[in-house]
Amino acid sequence: MSQKVYLWILRVGVALSFLSVFLVYTNFLFPFITSKQVYFNVLIEILVVFWLSFIIKYPNWNPFKTREKKGFLNKTLEKINIFKHIAKKKNSTQEEVEEIREKYIGSGITFALIAFFTVMLISSFFGVDFNLSFWGDIERMLGFFHVVHFLFLYLIIITIMRDWNDWKWLLIYFVGVVTIVALTGIYGAEAYGTVGNKAYMAGFVIFGMFFSALLFFREKTFFKWFYPIPVLIMLIAFKGAGIAGAYAGLGAGVLVFLFFYGLLNSNKIIKGVSLSLFLVIILSGVFALTHKDYPIIKDIKPIQDFSFQEKTFQTRLIAWGAAWKDFKDHPVLGTGHGNFAITFDRYFDAKFYNFTRSGTYFDRAHNNLVDIVSTTGALGLLSYLSIFMAVSYYFWKIYKRKRTNYIELSILLALLGAYFVQNLAVFDSLPTYISLMLFLGFIHFLFNTREDSGNKKELYVKDDRLINREIYGLIVFGVVSVVIIFQYSYITGKMLYQTIEGQKAFAQRDVYGAYLIYDDFLGGGSVLDRDSRDSFIRSIMENPAAFTNMEEGKKKEILDKAIDWAWANVNYNQEDSLFWLRLAQTYNYAARLNYEDKDVFDEYANQALFAVNKSIELSPGRIPVYMYKNQVLITLSRYDEAVDILLEALELNDQYEEVHCNLAETYLINQEDEKGFEIMDKCLAMGASKTLRYSSMVKNAINHYMEIGDMESVLKLYERLSQIQVNDPKVWVGLTQLYMQQGEEDKAMRAAQKAAQLDPSLKADVESFINSLEE
Repeated sequence: MSQKVYLWILRVGVALSFLSVFLVYTNFLFPFITSKQVYFNVLIEILVVFWLSFIIKYPNWNPFKTREKKGFLNKTLEKINIFKHIAKKKNSTQEEVEEIREKYIGSGITFALIAFFTVMLISSFFGVDFNLSFWGDIERMLGFFHVVHFLFLYLIIITIMRDWNDWKWLLIYFVGVVTIVALTGIYGAEAYGTVGNKAYMAGFVIFGMFFSALLFFREKTFFKWFYPIPVLIMLIAFKGAGIAGAYAGLGAGVLVFLFFYGLLNSNKIIKGVSLSLFLVIILSGVFALTHKDYPIIKDIKPIQDFSFQEKTFQTRLIAWGAAWKDFKDHPVLGTGHGNFAITFDRYFDAKFYNFTRSGTYFDRAHNNLVDIVSTTGALGLLSYLSIFMAVSYYFWKIYKRKRTNYIELSILLALLGAYFVQNLAVFDSLPTYISLMLFLGFIHFLFNTREDSGNKKELYVKDDRLINREIYGLIVFGVVSVVIIFQYSYITGKMLYQTIEGQKAFAQRDVYGAYLIYDDFLGGGSVLDRDSRDSFIRSIMENPAAFTNMEEGKKKEILDKAIDWAWANVNYNQEDSLFWLRLAQTYNYAARLNYEDKDVFDEYANQALFAVNKSIELSPGRIPVYMYKNQVLITLSRYDEAVDILLEALELNDQYEEVHCNLAETYLINQEDEKGFEIMDKCLAMGASKTLRYSSMVKNAINHYMEIGDMESVLKLYERLSQIQVNDPKVWVGLTQLYMQQGEEDKAMRAAQKAAQLDPSLKADVESFINSLEE
């Protein structure tokens, strides 16, 4: 094929890759993530076939090619001579320095990127969970296999984008895509639009705004005045996302722009104004953050939201502390790309629960640098920072050679600063990976061309013939691509689709039908089965009533398979406390469903105890796991041990209300009433009655507090009982009476209506009661 055909295919492909941000196929599990990544992967895998065949047939377009073709020995000797010239700078001519630049430094960003991805791959092999490192999970799809596709996007971009006209239209197209995404955030049901996450939206918009500014200053015609329009739209979407880390990133970008705009400006007045404004903004920011009650500052939401004492920030400090503690154990290559959850689990601090009881499983550090050093070690961090070092060197050289002016350079530096700072509070995703590759590709273009017209004309060769190496390349690479697409995209896509079909069956209470769906596709060989297996296990535990009238054979078949799948997930990584806990829950669930068969019951319950002990061993700071062990021990009637495990949990954090409530129930089950009601007082005082688990113990407590005349506690317990026995009209009648005693007529009316709804024979009495209240 001709160069024009190859270039057309690759350029259209790059443009189509940007459209991945719009895809949300709701019949896929985690549709905002999987829809985009599967499409992007398939597209890149197709493009790579044409890209490799293109540079094989037309080697002048090879992004790694140096000016002359020389043997390895000659290249090595030449490098030695060049380095001698560098050591003796007075003997080096400008032409020789330029030769060095073009031959050996022109691919600095490329080599830094390759080094980073190489370390990422090596860490996957030496890490704690190769499957998670290499293939990732469905919720993120950031395993090495997926993210390396972004490297190929970059390589394709630097291969085909050789002059400013090409870049101009690609950047305009990119800005258009970001603008439409921003509009979906503004006018859609959610602020994250089609991206699926507010932080991802904010990071994507940052790139769009700075690229719009770059186009504005590069455009020489009247059309430049159209570029502020998308910036305004993006700012509205950015504000709607309301991400503190993104605000910090954008603020850092503005400061970087002002600093370099002033520093590089030859006009002394503009220089003074810009640098003064830079200082004023910094000082104003410090003042605003330390004087939040000041009248003008009270209504500025980003400033009011920002605080080092804010709960989210405190939980992230705990996560970063875990990474620091683990670094000594994995200093070189970390725990393996994508394995931060293991580090977080191992060093989980129970102080975390003082800030929140939800979102306690961090699979990412929410700080790109911490995440990288934790999962890929010092080598990973150094290779990652080498990308920015290469970019910084490129900036210096392109400005020195007048390849760009001080305004454009300030914008590009600002974008780099904004991206870097906002990633200190988040991690990369598909939208920001695409944006970053586009940005790095543009810097590569500026550095490796002397003018905007580039070197495209020099590279053109008229040769439309299909030559042998081209044909072989298309066939071999095409076959490899088809195999990869079928095995890792088609089968994965089928698994994602069938998981949702299985969930639909669960929604219809057809547990056995759901099982048959899962069993069919989970044997299909997808490398991303773990999340699907877990969704099945969680779903059967949410449908215990479905097993009531099920045939014993079918029930056993489902439970055995659930246990097998729970073990399959554990076997991916036996240091994963979450999957050990899930295995314990599966065994304990199976035990409760087989309580009539003592041998089976004991076997399952003891296996549950073994698994939950393993989970605690791997993550000794997680209080909910201690509470689950308490349930398992109660199932086994080992009440003294059930008490002891909760006392251990309280030693970790005695402010965890639910532990007090569980402990009170356990004492009462063990017939230690005095201790039980003493702890129950604390449970109710802490406002945690909603965490009580057993209706029999709640009724026991109700009788106790009625005897001592503590009707406030009785009411709290009755409210909890109405949640446990939601379909018992007698409970709602009793609750109605209690509300009336407390003078809460509105609540009494609603409780009475609920009682009548459950027992129609009460309808007349309830209507009479309501009429008496309305008179």
